Amino acid sequence: MLAPNPAFESAPDNAPDDAQDKELAEAMQRLPGDIRAALTTGQIRRLAMLVIPQHAGHEAAYQVSTALGSTRYYFALFFGREKQSDERLRREGQKRSIGGLVVRVAMIAWLLSSALLLLLLFGIFALYAAKSVLGIDLFDGHFFMHPLLFKLDLLPGTGN
Repeated sequence: MLAPNPAFESAPDNAPDDAQDKELAEAMQRLPGDIRAALTTGQIRRLAMLVIPQHAGHEAAYQVSTALGSTRYYFALFFGREKQSDERLRREGQKRSIGGLVVRVAMIAWLLSSALLLLLLFGIFALYAAKSVLGIDLFDGHFFMHPLLFKLDLLPGTGN
């Protein structure tokens, strides 16, 4: 258990919520007892800011993790308003650099080509489904999507 500390027991007005209190209590438990007992309210508040993860508040955030063999990999895509200072962006080389411009152009090209590819695939699928529902045969035999549409029960009939 934590050593009694009045600074920790009487939390300040901007103290973390219960879930964050648990994380802070676990972090405090790892500290030696003499250090725990000597902490002031301000020091505990600072410790909470360091220990408790802060959420960036992205407008859109997507992350997926998968295992390939014995190693796990993740893909993450975040979108939101930039909150870093101009000075930091320049220092990191993200502002007004050729590399940053290349990355932005590549990212926009990738997003546009992905969206166009999805629209094209959806359009082909929708046109084929409409043609099949109307009973129009353009070629002898079946198109490669024909068995798929029958398995999904998207087309009337008995299937193959």
